Amino acid sequence: MHILYVPHRARDDYLINALGEAGHVVEAAADHGDGVFMMSGGEYDLIVLDQPTPTARPLKRIVEGARGALLVLTVDASTPAERARALRCIGEKNLHELRAVCREAGVSETGTERLCALILFSGRPEAVLPELRRLGCDEGAVRQLERLSAMLREGGFGETISLDFSVLSDMKYYNGV
Repeated sequence: MHILYVPHRARDDYLINALGEAGHVVEAAADHGDGVFMMSGGEYDLIVLDQPTPTARPLKRIVEGARGALLVLTVDASTPAERARALRCIGEKNLHELRAVCREAGVSETGTERLCALILFSGRPEAVLPELRRLGCDEGAVRQLERLSAMLREGGFGETISLDFSVLSDMKYYNGV
């Protein structure tokens, strides 16, 4: 698989190496602007996008320009301790403490409740994807998940696909698949 990794701040060499060791070809962008440039000149099966919020202009261009690729958005916070606390709450589905973390971080009540609803969704894509739309999740992101699910079904993994937005990998990435 040909993968483009677009970091938010610093490159995650552990992730790049792990993907490479798994047999994937990984190209790493220096930043979002570089990621947009790299996308314009190449075809990628997967885009691993390390970004806390979809607000920056280059990020929007990456989302809009992704053709059949998965975007993996990670949780971010202003300090490593805040990030660890938020990830722990998400992994444990601890809504009470997650609401406190969001309140302390200045997240709107609407945003907080959307995040709390999101981490409770889990199950087969055909059940979860309509819920994501009802929640008002980014349509481009939902379509990316639909395409990934279809690719996995075509590859013979249809019965094993489950989406869970509280799943954390051993690399502490909020991955949801």
